[in-house]
Amino acid sequence: MLPITPEEINLLTDTDFDRLVELDKSGLFIINSDDINSYRERLSRLHLELNNFENELTVDSEIVKEFKLNKDHKIPDAVIEEASYITEKAYSFKIDWIPGFYVKNLGLFAGGCSVTYNTGLSFFLLRNSFLNKKKWLFYTRNELLSHELCHIAREPLNDRSFEEFFAYKISTSPLRRYLGNCFQTALEPVLLLAPIFLLLILQFIKLLIYPHINLTFFWILIFLFPIYLLIKNQHYRNLYSKAKLSLKNLSQGNPNNIEAILFRCNSHEIKHIAKLHKNKEKLKSWLSSQKKKQLKWKIIYKRFLS
Repeated sequence: MLPITPEEINLLTDTDFDRLVELDKSGLFIINSDDINSYRERLSRLHLELNNFENELTVDSEIVKEFKLNKDHKIPDAVIEEASYITEKAYSFKIDWIPGFYVKNLGLFAGGCSVTYNTGLSFFLLRNSFLNKKKWLFYTRNELLSHELCHIAREPLNDRSFEEFFAYKISTSPLRRYLGNCFQTALEPVLLLAPIFLLLILQFIKLLIYPHINLTFFWILIFLFPIYLLIKNQHYRNLYSKAKLSLKNLSQGNPNNIEAILFRCNSHEIKHIAKLHKNKEKLKSWLSSQKKKQLKWKIIYKRFLS
């Protein structure tokens, strides 16, 4: 359940900084478009959705049927808490209010995922291979859960460009940490594989029907999109590095503060902070203006910059 009651939500004000900081620590971030009214509405809606979801677990609701959920197969709080320590260390938030479930069918190589609805309702799914062990194939249970915790915390930001970057940044695998942000949309893996299947079909045509067909262009096509993905991935890595450099002298010497601030930023903010990596005074002025305009930045200042 949420770390705040409906009564407390109704009493929340935009000067209740200590309470807002505690909510931020719980992964309930204030976003750019939020004022205190819209934030309260989002919290109230989420509280209601989580309550309704708990009630639906006792009946054959649409969600329960679709994902084959069983209340007896809930992921224990202690398991989710283990993963939340990873996000607390990396990005200064710890979510313990999301339900999770072990399920049988998640695809051939899928270890787990999170499901998020437009209402804000989210929950975890882990394949039941993790019921009695922490590792399956090349996945660990903590890495999968902490990855999905990052997605759930940043979901209200609605920011694709750095979504996978932050989630994979805490991976135990150097390769996943580096390549994780290559795929930012569901279409990109399809575009990566499509030329390969096309070339395979054309190879059969060349072998069986038309032996003189020239496949050089299609071989080139196979490599074009992966090269684009790698260039794009490096572009965002460079932006992040510059943004980190910009904030280095503004976070009281704690490197975790820098990571936490950028985790709460959308891509436009990260790009702007990166652009000011050589001008500390302009960055201070911009951050100060954001603090005056947005409740989100008041909380960031309270936690990481004051």
